[in-house]
Amino acid sequence: MIVTENIKNKIPFLLIHVGLLIALLVGILGKPYLQRLKLTAFVGKPENRATDTRKNWVELPFTMVLNHFTIDEYPPKLGLLDNASGKTMLKKSETILVDTLFTSGTLLDWRISVAQCVDNAVCVSSDDTVKYVEYPSVGAVCALYVKAVHQKTQQMKEGWVTCGSFLFPPQVLRLDEQMSLFMLNREPQRYASEVTIYTNSYININSIIEVNKPQKVAGWKIYQSDYDKSKGKWSFVSVFELVRDPLLPVVYVGIWMMIAGAIGIFVLVLKRMKISVWMLTLSSVGALFLICVHIFKHKTLVPALQSYWLVPHVTAYMIAYAVLSASAIFALYLLFFRKKELLYKNMKRCDNLIYTGFSFLTLGMMFGALWAKQAWGHYWTWDIKEILAASTWFSYLAYIHFRWCRSNKPRTAIAIMLLAFIILLICRYGINVLSITGNSMHSYY
Repeated sequence: MIVTENIKNKIPFLLIHVGLLIALLVGILGKPYLQRLKLTAFVGKPENRATDTRKNWVELPFTMVLNHFTIDEYPPKLGLLDNASGKTMLKKSETILVDTLFTSGTLLDWRISVAQCVDNAVCVSSDDTVKYVEYPSVGAVCALYVKAVHQKTQQMKEGWVTCGSFLFPPQVLRLDEQMSLFMLNREPQRYASEVTIYTNSYININSIIEVNKPQKVAGWKIYQSDYDKSKGKWSFVSVFELVRDPLLPVVYVGIWMMIAGAIGIFVLVLKRMKISVWMLTLSSVGALFLICVHIFKHKTLVPALQSYWLVPHVTAYMIAYAVLSASAIFALYLLFFRKKELLYKNMKRCDNLIYTGFSFLTLGMMFGALWAKQAWGHYWTWDIKEILAASTWFSYLAYIHFRWCRSNKPRTAIAIMLLAFIILLICRYGINVLSITGNSMHSYY
């Protein structure tokens, strides 16, 4: 009976191991069958060829015409510029988002208000004045007529501020000898391509392709990848990534097996009911706080983050971080136990915390893989954040295996756990502090 129960308890871990093996094997062995192409389309010009990673041309079984490319931008942001260095002072002051609800805001000692906002404007200048008027032509800029009052000296400055474009230079408002008010480059809220796809079977497909919303056609998935950033919202070019992955369903089998295993581990821990109530409560409150901070930190989310995967991905990771942090604190507490019987007894609580955190860590990583596949066409890119996340996952998996094989060495297990927690901290915070993300796809600032 005990043997049967032990086998049942190992099923969730078996699912994770088998799922990981399937995903890795199929991902590696299926690489020769994976095709990834890049297609650059110009408005009104038919295109039936794309280039592979070696810049070789590949003819497609369909022809695509870009009818229109559009970008919806977030409201403009105002910040401070250091006059001496020409660099932004974003670390010393927050930016101001000038949306429809904006009345006034504060940057350091300056009270900022906007008297006029022209979304598409061109510059009209004379000998002594510069003015921006509404003119929705190619290259037009967003222009704000701003009034700034120093709250201590009551000194007032006013004038136009723009972010500039490929036709017009940016306009800043000089506040004093040290700083100027400037507009940050406007962030894209959404960019999409209206296309018509002509297939060899004489079926025409009219579609809108955007980030997180690819189009399937003739065994291919077409992802919105990029555009001409030098032109911004006036771009006449759209870049697509085309992916053909015939073995993807098998990889999904492995991913969903790992998700099922993670859920099974969490259910297993709940059945044991050996985790202290205060630990679960503390972890839940901590996770809820981290989730709120993460989701509501930015009012402007880049298109890649505008997905239904955001909430489950972030939620799972935040719960994992909170629970694994609690396990690290509890492990440090256990190191002060000198009586072996107390140490052995309390290690089971530590194990349950690790199992819980590991299950949510697995869920977060798998949800992220599914999200990446939907947004960019690949679930793994050897991104520095992904590598550290995988290192964290394998570190805690090593702890679990060590506890199974060497349960009589709790102090060594604690050392492994604390090492895994250090890797977790580097993954969560360290790469931002050390500035090693580079061009990471997980850097959103």
